[in-house]
Amino acid sequence: MAAVYTVLANAPGGPSWFIVERDTPGFAPGKPEDKHGIRASNTTMLFLDGVVVPADHLVGGVEGQA
Repeated sequence: MAAVYTVLANAPGGPSWFIVERDTPGFAPGKPEDKHGIRASNTTMLFLDGVVVPADHLVGGVEGQA
């Protein structure tokens, strides 16, 4: 549903936040979860198969600053 996602990933410098665009090759959202409660917030698994994220998509510009 979103055009961009924020993803917390384990990078060589430590846990880091990245911005991943919906049309990034290898990125795919899963099917929406059937939740009991907070239904206004969509929840799904994200699949990242060989995704390469440019360095300028690192939030804060420094790894390990999660």
